[in-house]
Order: sequence, then structure tokens, then C-alpha cells
Amino acid sequence: MKYPKKDFTVCQAHGGEAPQVKAAVERRQQERSALLALESFGIPVVVDPHTALLQELHRSAGHVEWLGAVVADTERGGLAERSSVSGLNEPSVWVRLYQGERKHYLDVAKACHAAGIEDHRIELEQRDARMVVAKFERALTRMRLTDEQKHEFKVIAAEEFLAIEGGGVG
Repeated sequence: MKYPKKDFTVCQAHGGEAPQVKAAVERRQQERSALLALESFGIPVVVDPHTALLQELHRSAGHVEWLGAVVADTERGGLAERSSVSGLNEPSVWVRLYQGERKHYLDVAKACHAAGIEDHRIELEQRDARMVVAKFERALTRMRLTDEQKHEFKVIAAEEFLAIEGGGVG
């Protein structure tokens, strides 16, 4: 009885030398190497679900952009690279990673939308703005300014904040 070689699912007599079997072995080895690398970094971080989703969206966007550049470079050298083992025309590992990351990016974007991330972000910004206004009001009261001085400060502060939003430096 013959046994399959390491990482093969079939022995030589039952197709172990077939190009598609060798390609599958190579693909599994690459994926295993990538997973081992992934497990070697990263420690748990406490984060709320909204922040985690938004961080994953940003991270995936970066991956898609970077992998897109790698694939573009690979395309100049022949996008459908031949596997060194199988001899079959199939997408390179970079193209497969790019395709997978694009799908993941869209899935995360859908999850962000379903979770109301944008509404949550706006609520947080409005809360922060109310807090800033309340602190300015308290500071103005403590300074014992006249109503005219308070009004002048509010007009100037509003102009400065609008300049920030519009990209001006002031």
C-alpha cells in the first residue's frame, strides 16, 4: 500500500503527480505559511464594535490598494503566472489575495452600513461639539465678560471653526 507524500491527499498511483493536485498542495502550503505568519503578531486590544468595524474597513481599504499595486506590477510580468509545480495557468497568489481582500472589503463596508457606523460617527461628533460649546460658555461666564464681548467672541470662534472645516488655517 502506497501512502500520499507530505501535504498530498492522494498517492502517486491515484493522481498524486497530476498538475492540479500539485497546484492544490502548493496553494495549501502558501496559505499555511501565511496563517503561521498571521498568528505570530498581534495582541488583543479592547475596542467597541463600531470602532472595530471602522478600523477593519480602513485596514482592508489599505490592503486592497497595496495588493492592487502589486497585481498591477505582476500584470506587467504576466498576470496568469504558471505554478512552478503544476504548470497550469492560474492566477498568482497575489491575484488570489487581491480578489479575496476586495470581497472582504465590500463585506465589511456592508457591515458598517448595516451597523449604522456613519450615524454613530455623526452622533459622536455632535456630542463632542455640544461639549466644546458648553465649555466655551462656561469659560465666558467665568471671565465675567459683557454680553457684547461674549457675542464678539462667539462670532470670531465660529469663523475660526468654519475655517478649520473649510481647510483654512486662519
